[in-house]
Amino acid sequence: ASGMNTYYGKFGFDFYSHYRGTLVENNFSTQKFDPTVWLTFPPYDGMKLFAYRCISKFPLILDNIKKVLPFVKVAIPFCAAMYLANHPAMVDMILDLNIKKILKWISLAWR
Repeated sequence: ASGMNTYYGKFGFDFYSHYRGTLVENNFSTQKFDPTVWLTFPPYDGMKLFAYRCISKFPLILDNIKKVLPFVKVAIPFCAAMYLANHPAMVDMILDLNIKKILKWISLAWR
């Protein structure tokens, strides 16, 4: 009741232990699911350098897509309108579309 002899066993060991965070470098289960562990530590071979180059170019690709996106937003409807102006039968076909026809096409495609 007074706490005497409570330092035996697992709880006594835990009480006198100082827990610290550890980094397991060669834990293959962690390495499999977390690629940053693989990328962070040496040796830095050609594959890792290629991965770093690809990661560093990703923001540049996004910036280029953002520059082109306003043009694409205008170009797609414009091209669709030009195509439908040259093919008036397609307009009638699009207006005749309903869910039954679409489901029939899907069922025929899955055969």
